[in-house]
Amino acid sequence: MRKLIGLPATIMAVLCTILCLFHLYSSYMGSFAPFIQRGVHFACLLPLAFLLYPASSKSDKKKPTAIDYALVLLAILPSLYVVIEKEYLQNRIAYVTPVKTIELVLGTLLIVLVIEAVRRSVSQVMAGLVFIFLLYLPFGKCLPGVLYHSGMNFKKLIEAIYMTTGEGVYGMLMNTSATQVVMFIIFGSFIFAIGAGEFFTDFARMVAGASRGGPAKIATLSSCLFGTLTGSAVANVYATGTFSIPLMKKCGFKPEFAGAVEAAASTGGQIMPPIMGAAAFIMADNLSMPYIKVALAALIPAVLYYYSLWMMIEFRCRRDGLNGEDKANLPKWRDVSRRMYLFLPIAILFAMLCLGYSPLLACFSTIALCFALSFLKRETWMTPKKLVETFVDAGGSACMVAVALAGAGIIVVAVTKTGFALTLGSMILSLSHNITIIASALIAIVTIIFGMGMPTTASYVIAAALAASSLIQLGINPVATHLF
Repeated sequence: MRKLIGLPATIMAVLCTILCLFHLYSSYMGSFAPFIQRGVHFACLLPLAFLLYPASSKSDKKKPTAIDYALVLLAILPSLYVVIEKEYLQNRIAYVTPVKTIELVLGTLLIVLVIEAVRRSVSQVMAGLVFIFLLYLPFGKCLPGVLYHSGMNFKKLIEAIYMTTGEGVYGMLMNTSATQVVMFIIFGSFIFAIGAGEFFTDFARMVAGASRGGPAKIATLSSCLFGTLTGSAVANVYATGTFSIPLMKKCGFKPEFAGAVEAAASTGGQIMPPIMGAAAFIMADNLSMPYIKVALAALIPAVLYYYSLWMMIEFRCRRDGLNGEDKANLPKWRDVSRRMYLFLPIAILFAMLCLGYSPLLACFSTIALCFALSFLKRETWMTPKKLVETFVDAGGSACMVAVALAGAGIIVVAVTKTGFALTLGSMILSLSHNITIIASALIAIVTIIFGMGMPTTASYVIAAALAASSLIQLGINPVATHLF
């Protein structure tokens, strides 16, 4: 990822400020019509993928190229069109009203840009998967056996991916990104801006630093605390790993074990309430239930996950004779206790969700609280400059999620419109002879294969579309199925 300066940094600051102000306004006043909400959201975030991520390892790492600037401008056009033509798009009859030439051009442009953005910002594996499923839509009629389907012509393909709000790039996945996910990301940026990151690390060091294997346990506890805010394994590793991994190595841990502890601890943040990964919000939409119910269902598994990780560290340290940090070097209670107010936004957010307030209102309220709490310490004041920096941090985090969900939206169109999901589900049930444990093992293999090289959100979306119905047909609780 580039660290932008000059004009590119200004462009990013403008896009991120528009994004955050738009979502703060809509979370308080109510969401806009689907094409406006999702169009503005993606118009701000898709260009960031070309500003922040170089095209290849040989590209300029410090500033965007001329091609990158061209892609930034082109990335705005498809979303701008759906915003301007929202009434026409909402009133047209899908797959009946003729597709205009400009819509074919912009739809094709959007698909190309999304695949390239996924390749740059998410992974080449996922970009390849999106491309393969995209080809499957028109050319499935050329394939044999269970892979065969009647095929989809180019106009219907563009219509399904670009011009509907129920599926495709601007479908329900983008709706989740453009409402709940982005607000929780903004909240996470605000609470870190007022010093929560340093506080959580100091709190973890105070609690576990002196115990056997203290540095590894610090990584576990701090990643758990970070996970409740970021819901992103990558952001978690970046935030806590820069401190915990060198400390573990210094205290005698092997580099590979230090990296494994940090990776495992940060991954657990995806299921740690109150703010889980973006997949949890999509899960709540798939299950048609409040997000807080999904979070509460994940609470015990999340606690057990971190407990098992903690005990593995304990056993390894007993075997290798590794001790903790010197108590003299650890943060003191009197210093940490003065910053306990930083737990307040998390507590209020969780309480509001449990009391039945919408996630958007709960987020807006706690963001406002973070803004007020920033003035308790001079170095965390939310000055205009600090506010823009916080918006930029939020926009950078939201970019990868939105791009991944756009790519996943194309894949979902392919697996649903072609009947591939139903075919795979039938194959799993047939091969397992309707035995739950065998079906679970087969689905685990499928999800691992499709999840390689992809972020949690995209991996979950694909796995849920392909395999969730199979377990539900076998009588497994839907919440347990989707968490699995």
